[in-house]
Amino acid sequence: LDRRIARCQKKAPPVLPRINGVARKPQRPRRLDLSAPAVDVRDNEFRLKQIPAAVRSMTHLTELWLSNNTLGAANNSLQGIPAEIGRLRGLRVLAAENCALMSVPAEIAQLARLETLRLSGNLLSALPDVAALLAACEGAPSPGLFCLKELALAGNQLFELPPALALARSLRRLDLADNAIAELPSPADARKLLPRCLVSLDLSRNSLDTAPPADHPINRLPQLHELLLAGNPFCAG
Repeated sequence: LDRRIARCQKKAPPVLPRINGVARKPQRPRRLDLSAPAVDVRDNEFRLKQIPAAVRSMTHLTELWLSNNTLGAANNSLQGIPAEIGRLRGLRVLAAENCALMSVPAEIAQLARLETLRLSGNLLSALPDVAALLAACEGAPSPGLFCLKELALAGNQLFELPPALALARSLRRLDLADNAIAELPSPADARKLLPRCLVSLDLSRNSLDTAPPADHPINRLPQLHELLLAGNPFCAG
């Protein structure tokens, strides 16, 4: 009798995720298209703990989207972005946000065409220093990061404006919100670090105790249209 009852019982259907109220079967990860000019593996679709070796050899790539993976996780023996990233000389966009990265290789300076670099939401306390970046791109027709127009470093552990900014002379948008920056660079250093073509600078929710004085170079950048300082201690008063 128990056996007959067991055979008659219907197996409960699996619970499927619902999108806009409609149950959808989970999709299998797509295969990488090794001929595409852009690779998008955001949102952990491939559960990446490292950049696939095939991607590292795709020298024709112009965009590489890696955000929301676990490239820098503590249990990952191949942590972070590898030095081989420098092989992707045609890369214009590199996004590795929310990847638990603790460092970035100096070889990013070999990406002479890079225009957008997004590294927000990581564990970075610094970028490679200027000497390391220049050494990495020695012999290149133009200094590393020269073409960079957008740099997003929000939500890291930076305590100062990265000295590497001195190489990014085409930078237009710089996001440093939600870090631990406690003071602005001196006027002399600010002139070296902040290009005159900068349009937007976000320093919100850092640890600044004083606002930049009126004669500070930050307030004299000719094209700056957006300077965000909300959420710093000096704003509390």
